[in-house]
Amino acid sequence: MTDRPALALAGVTDPDHVRACERGWDDETRFTWAVCEPTTGEMLAEIAIEPLGDEGEAHITGYAREGHEEPLAAARPVVRRFAEGALGYTIVGRY
Repeated sequence: MTDRPALALAGVTDPDHVRACERGWDDETRFTWAVCEPTTGEMLAEIAIEPLGDEGEAHITGYAREGHEEPLAAARPVVRRFAEGALGYTIVGRY
């Protein structure tokens, strides 16, 4: 299974995008999740925690395919709880 067609629908055409997401997890510089339709696995959005330096702060960023903003909005508080509870970040800025 690949997210490349769904990424293209969201405007992400960089062929290295998936590898960049993996590197972000490996070096703890960006933590990303695909937000998917539960019954089909179709990718609807992507959400990320982006640490800000060494101060323990982070931003939450994301984008959704057209017409799929609601699943992204539903993912934000879940990812925020994970960022704060599991990773110990303070989320700053509007997300």
